[in-house]
Amino acid sequence: MTNYITALKTAKPVAFGGFSELFIIDGKAVKVLADGCYQDVLQECLMQKQAADAGLAPQVHNVFQNGDDVVVVMDAIDTTTFQHAEDDNDDLAPTLLGELNDVDMIKGVKLYAKLLKAGIVHADYHTGNFFFGPTNSIAIDFGIASQLGTACEKHLKRAVQFLLPCLERMNLSYLADDLINAYQTGPDAIRASLQHIALEVA
Repeated sequence: MTNYITALKTAKPVAFGGFSELFIIDGKAVKVLADGCYQDVLQECLMQKQAADAGLAPQVHNVFQNGDDVVVVMDAIDTTTFQHAEDDNDDLAPTLLGELNDVDMIKGVKLYAKLLKAGIVHADYHTGNFFFGPTNSIAIDFGIASQLGTACEKHLKRAVQFLLPCLERMNLSYLADDLINAYQTGPDAIRASLQHIALEVA
């Protein structure tokens, strides 16, 4: 069994986030969150596990504390197979779903709809948080995600923000109109509209 604490002392990160570093150790992706709150990360990993069980995210294998840091061990993404949604974008900053080209946008919407179908509202769905593969796509970083049935209004409204311009560009005006009406009605109506989108688009 790999001793990740020992291995991290000499490993070099392969990617960086705002408060995290990513390492590949013995074929696993190891994310180290500096000064992370263990309970918050555990909640994030529970959401990721739910997505992983539906084949929509890397499976999480272990979460533990290492001093002030929290370490998450998960399946690594095969970067020769999965393409980052932003690879062809000259803008280095993450972009929203509706700012992608039509092909990638549709892939992103379908992945988002599958997440909704699995009962997850991903409320940080920018191009840094999902990847495309030839047969399936995956989402990552569930730090701002929640259960569809209990999601707060802020998360639900973020879902509307991601989806609305895309539905209009995809000529799914009946779904866009329903989503606008739901937004004006309240959280329960938004949930129902998102569930409808999940069934129609996923």
